[in-house]
Amino acid sequence: MKPISVIIPIYNGEQFLRETIDSVLCQTFRDFELILLDDGSTDCSVEIIRSFNDPRIIFIQCPHDFTGTVNRGYELSKGKYVAQLDHDDLMAPERLQIQYEYMESNPQITACGGWMQCFGKHTHAIRIPTNHEQIVLNMLLHGPILNPTGFVRRQFLAEHQIKYQRKYSFTSNK
Repeated sequence: MKPISVIIPIYNGEQFLRETIDSVLCQTFRDFELILLDDGSTDCSVEIIRSFNDPRIIFIQCPHDFTGTVNRGYELSKGKYVAQLDHDDLMAPERLQIQYEYMESNPQITACGGWMQCFGKHTHAIRIPTNHEQIVLNMLLHGPILNPTGFVRRQFLAEHQIKYQRKYSFTSNK
């Protein structure tokens, strides 16, 4: 069993996909599986994925159904921890190492996240609040963990049967 499973659902992600995959494969923490789930892309995403030759990559083709595709990634994951990334996100080189060490040192924590830097036409940093009141308010209004920074114990998800639901608003855009 690998310590970490990285899940990337992909739908027509050819513009940034190569950079996204490279940012995962170049992590300082090397012991992970990378589950690439094509969600019925009609662009060159599949060809880009197939151009990589790394034994950590698991490639799964799925029919276009974003919620089902993401849930399949979680079902297939074998890592102690799961990190999800979108096909147009980049990981900082030490992300997996930092989050793995934090979670290993804090067994009472179920999930963690962090800040993220947006790039492209909307370049800015998004920072999670650090005081208790702001964290609770952020949880109620926006969600506590930014998707491309999330890191969660897989066992907790399985024990509580937590998965993406079709009613979540993000599915309408995918």
